[in-house]
Amino acid sequence: MGIWHDYARVYAICIYYLIKDDLNVFDTLIICGDEDFNSVKYYLLLLFSDNDFYQKKKILSVYKLREITGNKKLKSYADNIANSYRKRVLKNIQKQQTGIPLNPIKINYRMIYDKWMEIEEKMKVSGE
Repeated sequence: MGIWHDYARVYAICIYYLIKDDLNVFDTLIICGDEDFNSVKYYLLLLFSDNDFYQKKKILSVYKLREITGNKKLKSYADNIANSYRKRVLKNIQKQQTGIPLNPIKINYRMIYDKWMEIEEKMKVSGE
């Protein structure tokens, strides 16, 4: 495993913290293509391995969703938000603008480290 899997693991850990308390809100999780979909999906399955509720969720890539919907230009909502804020920061605008309200979660190094090690342990147990 290389550095690309490390990025996917951090990405999965962030998704884990975003959705762990709201599993009853959705039936399908769409993962955008920022990192390798199969790796992110695998790490999420490890993180939620003791959660039967998560195991019943449908996990799709944004690419698969484009295929299903026939909309080749479909983007994730996160892409739109990130691009909107990026453009505003790059422009030197004096007036205050309103944007899409964000619901940030607080993640620190220790939280990421703990989940990283949890994945390591589960991979050892499964022989990966």
